Amino acid sequence: MLLHNHMGGTVVASMHSDRKAAAHIAKAAGVPALVLNYRRSPEHKFPAQSEDVDNAYKWLLEQGYRPQNIASVGHSVGGNFAVSLAVRLRDSGAELPGAILSISPWVDMTLSNATIDSNADADKLLSRPLLELFRSLWLDDTGVDWNDARINLLVADLSGLPPTAIYFGADELLAGEATELAQRAQAAGNDVLLRSVPAGQHSFIVGAGWVPEVDQAITEMGSWLRSKLGLGQLAAAARI
Repeated sequence: MLLHNHMGGTVVASMHSDRKAAAHIAKAAGVPALVLNYRRSPEHKFPAQSEDVDNAYKWLLEQGYRPQNIASVGHSVGGNFAVSLAVRLRDSGAELPGAILSISPWVDMTLSNATIDSNADADKLLSRPLLELFRSLWLDDTGVDWNDARINLLVADLSGLPPTAIYFGADELLAGEATELAQRAQAAGNDVLLRSVPAGQHSFIVGAGWVPEVDQAITEMGSWLRSKLGLGQLAAAARI
């Protein structure tokens, strides 16, 4: 089972806009997906979205899904949520999902990584002013600092997480922080896979079914998810 968190900086997009991309990843992995429609800003600021992600995970457990058979997935701010869910579960002593797939993650609310400026002309979806707007609508008047570890994963304790795959587009603004997130997660002792999609834009998975390079990346994601969720072993056992 994939617990999929959509893009949009907490402000735009929804489960409807992400259904196609999520379905392609789920099909590649051979599992169903729950695409979460978390509450959006500015009507619902932090921590409303985190609460919705936590409740969705708990609901899956109540339906009988075992934690080790769930992958926490998302892209853009949803890629942040995919990781931060596991951090909160670890801190609470709860059982963790079997894997994390974080795509084009937005994890540094200080907007200080160099690729936000160096990739400004290449990324056709994001811009610094847009990120600043999303950040403002999500966090203003909440008392939450941009360096708060609950939202800025580059200052969070990333130890003890499930196997984690991080994919990003080479041309996107957030390429640098995706790489830094992977480096920090690996330094914390985790099993981490980092993959760059050449010439990929931010949230490149929206091109699923239309762009061969995106489809290839999603095929790789599916294989990785099957390996970490034990689906390959189950399929082999079924053939014996």
